[in-house]
Amino acid sequence: MQNTLPIRLGIIGVGHMTVKRHLPALARLCAAGKCVMQGICDINLDAAQKAGKTYRIPFVTHDASALLERNDIDAVCVFGPADVHYSYGLAALKAGKHLFVEKPPAQNTSQLKEMCDAAQKRSLTAVAGFNRRFQRSIQEITKRIDRESLLTAEAVFNKPNATVPAPFGMRTWLGANSIHALDVLCFVMGERPTALYSVGNGGSAESRENFSALIEWGDRQATFSANNSAGSRLERYAFHGYGISFVCDGSSLHIYRSGEGKEEKIESTSGADGGIDDEFESFFDAIVSGTLPPHALRHALAALHLVELIENGHQGPINWSFLGETSAVPAAAQAVVSESNIRRVLPTKDAPSVLVLNPSVMKKELPGLASRFTIVYEGNLGTLSKEAREKVVAVITGGPHGKPLDTAHLAQLPAVSVLGVIGASVKKWGGALAIEHHIPIINTADVYADAVAEFIVMQALVGVRCASVSHDVMRRGGWNFSVSNRTVEFKKSVRDVVKRVLPARFTHALKFVRPAQSASGNPTGLSTHMLQGRTIGIIGYGEITKRTIPLFVAHGCRVLVDSEHADRDTLQSLGAEKASLAQALRADVVSLQRGLSPRTERSFGEREINTLRPGTVFINSARAGLVDTVALFTRLKKGDIFACLDVFDEEPLPRHDELRRLPNVFLTSHLAASISHVEGLIDASNRKLIEKISGFLEGKPVATIHTHEQFENMT
Repeated sequence: MQNTLPIRLGIIGVGHMTVKRHLPALARLCAAGKCVMQGICDINLDAAQKAGKTYRIPFVTHDASALLERNDIDAVCVFGPADVHYSYGLAALKAGKHLFVEKPPAQNTSQLKEMCDAAQKRSLTAVAGFNRRFQRSIQEITKRIDRESLLTAEAVFNKPNATVPAPFGMRTWLGANSIHALDVLCFVMGERPTALYSVGNGGSAESRENFSALIEWGDRQATFSANNSAGSRLERYAFHGYGISFVCDGSSLHIYRSGEGKEEKIESTSGADGGIDDEFESFFDAIVSGTLPPHALRHALAALHLVELIENGHQGPINWSFLGETSAVPAAAQAVVSESNIRRVLPTKDAPSVLVLNPSVMKKELPGLASRFTIVYEGNLGTLSKEAREKVVAVITGGPHGKPLDTAHLAQLPAVSVLGVIGASVKKWGGALAIEHHIPIINTADVYADAVAEFIVMQALVGVRCASVSHDVMRRGGWNFSVSNRTVEFKKSVRDVVKRVLPARFTHALKFVRPAQSASGNPTGLSTHMLQGRTIGIIGYGEITKRTIPLFVAHGCRVLVDSEHADRDTLQSLGAEKASLAQALRADVVSLQRGLSPRTERSFGEREINTLRPGTVFINSARAGLVDTVALFTRLKKGDIFACLDVFDEEPLPRHDELRRLPNVFLTSHLAASISHVEGLIDASNRKLIEKISGFLEGKPVATIHTHEQFENMT
């Protein structure tokens, strides 16, 4: 048996569909050098001889075993009815032949599982004839958006089969034909749904005709409807992500984006006529490469199992344990299958590709990214050809649920020339590996810097006006910086009673009933000021400082910056002055804006903290690890400075942490550049990263992190 092109084929079954669609498609692939038809078999010898003569097939027989015994046949296509798919398919695998079997590939999952195991045991390629996976409309969806970004879907598969019994020995029309729609849902949304809620009606109690189901993949779901006693045929699919919808209707794919009046339309041959050439070609290519094709027989298990569950009216979670650990997956593709996201990636001829390691973060921007690049996901890598892997020129990651770039990725992707990271910090996303391999890094610190800069100005305003103190007093029923006068009078009355009743030596107990502050008093003992005219001392220089300076200058502040990374001319152009650390620490507001590295860890220590003048507002929205926390708390307990803190050594800040009880501290829960709390921030960051990566690959000037020094100075 040879595993090189052309693949020598044996064909079992010469029915209507074989003559109308399969043989013409195989003839086109023979002309392209992909295969050669060596033998054909059908129990109707006249039909086999007629097809053999038409397509010049040298060996014609009515005996399938005679065809399977031939040494000049590498692969067998089984096109008979479903009640012979299992027997002929299993016999072909046991004879050492690669297998293409038309849908449904077996009558039940037990038979199909046996076929899968037989293929795996012999390291053979076995596929099912689910041609919808290869139709351009479905392929375009999988190329343009990751399945995790799809929130809902609908699949409709109706046929006018009223009073016509289900063929091929199948229990219902659901398994005989509507299984195509279930397979499309599994292909696009994910191979293994988590739950199913199904109903059926029409037909007899034992053999329903019509079925509806809600299928869940965690928090994503699809509705499925198959009416086999309808008045006409209808096959339709719709998939919806954030602000984008894909509708496969008839022979076209329609793409709609919210806010855009014009749809995008892509013509595609659909239904039984679509994707047949591609499914055969993929089968032949998989035999040669040894990779797992999109329609591998083991993927058919999902759709066939759903058929059985829906026929039985299943309601609830789906148990996939029957698949065990030995399903038919070549060793080279095990990692891909374990993530249940096998998908064929078809790079366009000249378009570069991007590996996306954080699809759930990029979900809204994936359609835009797909308009510039071919998108590759981690689960696809094992199925890509060498040529396709060499087209991957960039990697994108970062944000919640992202995965870091690692050595396994680089081993498969020799052409990667840039690593893009959502956010500012790059170290945990494989940054060190990228620098080691001379791969520049692009981040979106500039987008996050705007959010952090305005947050710092807000902290400064709260600090100089002691606004949080008044907020706390108001929460307790007071006004300005004190509780109400009624409470003040009550506490005075209590003190007077205590003085009259207790001997003088016990009057020390009065400290427990001290009256509240006067109406104009501030429990912190600090004065309030306008921000205008204040001096701002910034320690550190980066994207955040670049954006903070103009905001303070616009408020009429003098800005001093202490940093070895900024020169006087640059600072002057922004409206700031270069200063020493000592000068910055003498400012009215001192903002810590360094990156955290081994060199800067706890660098703002006891000496720096105690250098702050009484009345200073100290701000830290950078990293808690920059500050000697004990020294800061000790100074704060004196009550002569005000602190605005957004970051802490332990997050969330423990409920009973003493910082929570100090009136001269304004506490926020790491909000300055929080993806989850700043609306639109992640989307703006995604768009900026795509813009930067595109510009970089086009040779435009884009700021990158590309030296060890730059990398070491980052948080």
